[in-house]
Amino acid sequence: MIFALLWLGCGLSEKVPAPSDRIYVAMKEKANQIGALDAKVRLDPLHRIHGKVAIVAHWNYSPVERPEDFAIQGFTRYFDGIAPAKVLNAWGLKPDTIATKPEEIDTAVRVGCTSGARIEDFKPERLPPVPAFATVCLVELIDYRKETVFAQQVFRNTTIEPDRNVLPTDDKIVASPPYEDIEEFVRTFARD
Repeated sequence: MIFALLWLGCGLSEKVPAPSDRIYVAMKEKANQIGALDAKVRLDPLHRIHGKVAIVAHWNYSPVERPEDFAIQGFTRYFDGIAPAKVLNAWGLKPDTIATKPEEIDTAVRVGCTSGARIEDFKPERLPPVPAFATVCLVELIDYRKETVFAQQVFRNTTIEPDRNVLPTDDKIVASPPYEDIEEFVRTFARD
């Protein structure tokens, strides 16, 4: 009950925008469709990121997420604005390069993370060891209009942070996605 009260109270002082201010909801709703796009793979080292960009990611945060649960990146929490510069810079984007409507998408970045191979058990303080697994993320750069993957790279993380929280009910733990490596790959990729 205390957890529920804390959870509910966390956003009470936050000003929630009116539904009419949530002008980018169409992009949020497009995330799973972009994530499920059956794009042909035609790797082309000369192809560049061009035009307006949409980034969708399935980070595999929790066991209740399904593999097809993608989230669009680059917007505020309530989709009433573009994300702050710090968030966009990590991906090498600027506000004017973010696709704000589905019909504007020229390049899509798709990040799909899953549990990988078993790694050494994680030994949390005051709890028994927990089976641990690596994270594997496939990053694809897609020419959205041609429905073609022009670049892809796999990223792995086999390290569990030493201060990672583990609940007594956790029957396994999965390494965090290698966010910085993924963002660097996209940030440093050639652009028009």
